[in-house]
Amino acid sequence: MSGPIPIFADEAVRLEVLREYDILDTPPEGSFDNITRLAKLILGTSMSSISLIDKDRQWLKSSQGMDTQVTPRSVSFCAHAITSPDPLIVCDASQDKRFRDNPLVLGEPHIRFYAGMPLVTTANANLGALCVLDPHPRAGGVSAEHLDALYALSRMTVDAIELRRLAVLDSLTDLLTRGAFRHAAKSEFAGAVRDASPLSCVIIDIDHFKAINDTYGHAIGDTVLRSVAAMLRAETRASDLVGRIGGEEFALLLPNTSIEVAIRCAERIRATLATMLVTVAGKRLALTASLGVSTCQQHDEAIEMVMARADRALYASKHAGRNRVSVAADPAQSVSAA
Repeated sequence: MSGPIPIFADEAVRLEVLREYDILDTPPEGSFDNITRLAKLILGTSMSSISLIDKDRQWLKSSQGMDTQVTPRSVSFCAHAITSPDPLIVCDASQDKRFRDNPLVLGEPHIRFYAGMPLVTTANANLGALCVLDPHPRAGGVSAEHLDALYALSRMTVDAIELRRLAVLDSLTDLLTRGAFRHAAKSEFAGAVRDASPLSCVIIDIDHFKAINDTYGHAIGDTVLRSVAAMLRAETRASDLVGRIGGEEFALLLPNTSIEVAIRCAERIRATLATMLVTVAGKRLALTASLGVSTCQQHDEAIEMVMARADRALYASKHAGRNRVSVAADPAQSVSAA
């Protein structure tokens, strides 16, 4: 880069607000994809995105015409856009001292034209930007009408971000959304600490799910997710929390449940899934999943610590060959599939 990346004046507050929306690393959502499609169409560009600026990275909630979802903050045009409430217009990035040495200008996708409208929340925090990009410069910049359209779409984006925080159930699976799951899990954690009662967590990730989407299409992938969600509801108690916390990742929070009981629950879910055959359009798909289990420990200060251990155990299952349960509390107790 030709110069330092600007930092938002109240960066710590901005990042805290961004975390509160619990939107980073969430699955694609149609409401956001519709906005980027409209932005690309109205402004006549080859690329568009809804970019959220994290501490060290740019993460795209939605994009059109772009292959990547994450880039370093150091190369992000939108990292510049969030420093002002006004739009950032770059007519020819190759001639702009801020961007002419940027690897996204010198290499793919060869950005020349950029127009970004900051995503300003009701708390006056700039989370990121709605932007359009093109490999061809625009000497004339952006018309007043197009700026009005980009502004209107940026407000629609912020409204969608606000609305999703209020959502409780995932529209595809009818399980708790990630935000709702974490909110409810915090309450369960507080109760477990208060009552000195056991609390366990299981995180489940469908093995090779990307291959299912790539081979059979997203519609069949969605059917698989709904089938897994229905199985999880059938295999858990009414008092358990069941949520979809990622594209193909699910979480269970099991109140009044010891680590031994949680392991048995996880192994039962693993075995049930391994025997499922999801039939879609005449195709019978066999499924497996990797699972990680953890339990609340005396030194835990927040539910996030319990979930983080379960997540690490999940990745241990992935690295050990998938279709198995691993336990964070005692790695020696890892339960492998037969």
